[in-house]
Amino acid sequence: MDKPSLRTVCASRLDSLTHEQRAEYSRRSTATLLATIDWSSAMRVSCYQSQDSLHEVDTSELLAALRQRYPHLTIDTPAPSPDAAQPTTHYDIIIAPLLGYDAMNNRLGRGEGWYDRFLSTQRSAKKIGLAFSIQELETIPTEPHDIPLDSIFTETKKAPVGGA
Repeated sequence: MDKPSLRTVCASRLDSLTHEQRAEYSRRSTATLLATIDWSSAMRVSCYQSQDSLHEVDTSELLAALRQRYPHLTIDTPAPSPDAAQPTTHYDIIIAPLLGYDAMNNRLGRGEGWYDRFLSTQRSAKKIGLAFSIQELETIPTEPHDIPLDSIFTETKKAPVGGA
C-alpha cells in the first residue's frame, strides 16, 4: 500500500478506539516510557502536545510527570515549523507523534514532512514514538528523507520496539 492509503487505514483504526480506550492505553504507554528511559541524563526534551481531535496518544500525563519528577529538564512542546530550515535548539530526547509504525521503527506521519525535516537536524537525539498497538503496520514504504525512530512505545509493549 502507498502512504496515503496507509494513512487512511491508520486514521480509521484510531477512530475505532473509544475515548476510554485511548485514555487507558495512553496511561500504559506513558508508564512504560517513563520507566524505561533514563531521563536523569537528559537536559532538553521535545514532546508533541497531543490533540484529542486527532486521537493521538495523550501526552498530558507524560509532560506533567516529567515536569514533576525531573525539574532539571527543559521541555519544549511546540510542533516543528514547516518554515524552519535549521532549528537552533538541540534535544537529547524527542517524542514524536505518528499515524503508523512498523517493526523497523519507520514512522508514518501526516504527510507534510515537518517531523522528518526536524528529526533530520537532530542526529544525536533519542527519537521516540508514542502509539497505540493498533497503529502498527506490516511495512511502511520509505523514502530517502524519512527518519526512522529509535524506539516506539505502545500500551502492549513492555520494552520498546528496536531497543531504547
